[in-house]
Amino acid sequence: MLEICPAAKGWELFYLVASAMPPSKDYVGLVSEYVHTVSHNDSEEPSVRAMAQRTWNSLKRSAKAGPRKTVCDLLHLTFNLRISLTYVAYICLVVPCASS
Repeated sequence: MLEICPAAKGWELFYLVASAMPPSKDYVGLVSEYVHTVSHNDSEEPSVRAMAQRTWNSLKRSAKAGPRKTVCDLLHLTFNLRISLTYVAYICLVVPCASS
């Protein structure tokens, strides 16, 4: 079974929050800079970098468009999380093999 590091699980939550509601205009630059730094940091786990990259892309979209007008339902959240986990599994399993 694929083990995902605990930090990647935190980034999954961050991804879901960032896609639903951006930080205030006072903090969006600071949060975006941090997320971008983690997504490009080679010392981070591949699963963390992958989720940070997805979070950064989601954060850019939500910062531009503003918070969601409707609340996400459970199906939407489950779908987003399943896509995220599939993407992380691909990064963890396929990318290291390709670089060997």
